[in-house]
Amino acid sequence: MPLIINSFPKSKILFLIRNGLAIAEGWGRRNADIKTAAQWYKKYVLFYEDYVKENPNSAKIIRFEDLLQDPFFCARKLFDFLSLPNNSEMQLRIAIKPTIRVNHDVINTTTKNKVWINKNNFKEFLDVEIN
Repeated sequence: MPLIINSFPKSKILFLIRNGLAIAEGWGRRNADIKTAAQWYKKYVLFYEDYVKENPNSAKIIRFEDLLQDPFFCARKLFDFLSLPNNSEMQLRIAIKPTIRVNHDVINTTTKNKVWINKNNFKEFLDVEIN
């Protein structure tokens, strides 16, 4: 972190944090040690939270689940954080990977599509039930 801050003193840092259970579940699907995943997750999340507390004007945390639940609220928070103009008629362009549900398992495909979403259609593309 010091290298980034020293090289770019006006930079703003965004930490994207995902639910720890989703992280552990993902590691488990890859036959990795879930206890190790939990230790890494705790270490990094605590670091991020401490960093944001110490640097509230230059660092922010966004939770992945919040982004799925309401991407426009998160975008407004980011625009405010970055001192960018906010547009109430905002559209966001996202890259999506279609998923296939088979017997409660979710299989991610490798195909990525880019779509424009707005406040009226984003739930067609973002599924908060898929972690």
